[in-house]
Amino acid sequence: MFHYRMSLETLLSGVGLNGKEMQCFKQANINLQTFVLLSEWDLIELGIRDRRKRETIKKIVHNFRLHGSYGEPFSGLGHLR
Repeated sequence: MFHYRMSLETLLSGVGLNGKEMQCFKQANINLQTFVLLSEWDLIELGIRDRRKRETIKKIVHNFRLHGSYGEPFSGLGHLR
């Protein structure tokens, strides 16, 4: 289970993103609240080209959506754009 107090950088560091990929999230002003709204298309647009990394991020997003913060289901899901 993930908590909103966790930084996005800490969360993504476990995915194995390189510095350029991490910077894409910063430049797009993605925070944890917007992170859980990301779709695969959003990840591609952000510059995450590696399918395995996208799949890992999508699993994290799915778990966050399923469990939300403190075990509460997350609402307001949808496409980022």
